[in-house]
Amino acid sequence: MERIVSEIQAGKFRPVYILFASDPSQADDLIELLKDKLLTPGLEAFDYETISAGDIGRSDALSMEMVLQRTKQPPISAQRRLVVIRHLEEMDSKGLLDLCHGLLKVPDSTTLVAVCDYDRKLSSVFQKAGVSKWVIALPAAKNQELRTQVRDWAERAGLTITADAIELLIEIAGESSTLLKGEIEKLATALGAPGEVTVETIRKYACSTRVFELRDYVRHCLDRNVRKSLPLLHRLEAAGAEPIMILAWLTYGLLDVLAVKSGLRTKRSLWRAGENAPDRWSTEMLKKALHKLYQINLEILRGYPEPFALLDIWTVGTGIKGERL
Repeated sequence: MERIVSEIQAGKFRPVYILFASDPSQADDLIELLKDKLLTPGLEAFDYETISAGDIGRSDALSMEMVLQRTKQPPISAQRRLVVIRHLEEMDSKGLLDLCHGLLKVPDSTTLVAVCDYDRKLSSVFQKAGVSKWVIALPAAKNQELRTQVRDWAERAGLTITADAIELLIEIAGESSTLLKGEIEKLATALGAPGEVTVETIRKYACSTRVFELRDYVRHCLDRNVRKSLPLLHRLEAAGAEPIMILAWLTYGLLDVLAVKSGLRTKRSLWRAGENAPDRWSTEMLKKALHKLYQINLEILRGYPEPFALLDIWTVGTGIKGERL
């Protein structure tokens, strides 16, 4: 990624960028950089186009031939025309192969950016079509790289952010770069530029008490401490928390603990759970707990009228000793 950014900053542009984006925010950042370097301010609409791959072929106005023709239009006011095609994973194999063959004919007056979720099936199509040389993997940022990314977003928004504020933001929002970038954007709107983001700022603007209670609820569930987790669940219900959000936090928390049990990550890397949580669960219990959450999710989708009653039963079950939940 750094090499690609350096090329663009130096005015060297590729005809095609295929972004395998496990981290959508990095793809967005790269596209924003290309827009800044290629397009004329105030005239962007004449030389920039974005297309959803899932719409290609669904109408005569957006046939594959029409899309490929748009890549060949000369720029009007910019040095290069910029075309972005998102969600390649929504295309069938034939459509994707046709598009890839078209990428081989993109003229030097155009830069085309194709964005997709990481998928091995797509990788094999890219190789078969001969466009693998343009594929750029954008894995999700982790650890220090993620913290640097948050700091960079803040600086671009005209904000300075303290190290402990970054830690708190990651703790409450999780490691999703999309969510973290959204929180920085909210802070920029609330504070204006220039502005300083501290721990107090995060508590005031970037999250609500409900989020802290949700975090604490999940941590106590993963510690199997019903005495502390159940009152928090009741407070979340009274505050109008969404059951689906609670299910998501619990699911990711259990998956994190399962990853520790499986040797895929360390106890110190946990943030949704305490370091002792893996010792309180067997692998079999974790799988049962996840299966129960899956069943609760299905019931909610089917319109079950009392989702918090199901969560209440599940929460009590975390405190039962043995292999039952």
